[in-house]
Amino acid sequence: MIDEIAELVKTAKRPLLWLGGGARGAVREATELMRRGFGVVTSTNGRAIVSEDEPQASGRST
Repeated sequence: MIDEIAELVKTAKRPLLWLGGGARGAVREATELMRRGFGVVTSTNGRAIVSEDEPQASGRST
């Protein structure tokens, strides 16, 4: 399914995932999409679904 999603948004200039608490069961999939170039924004309940140390994650700690 990841390949299908990635293919659908391949033409997007800046693909973005908004992750909330409902994405907790999709850590692997969200991380893979992030590594394929998707930016990631999380709600309070979605924090740490993807590593905040990744440059594509908005919750990045510095």
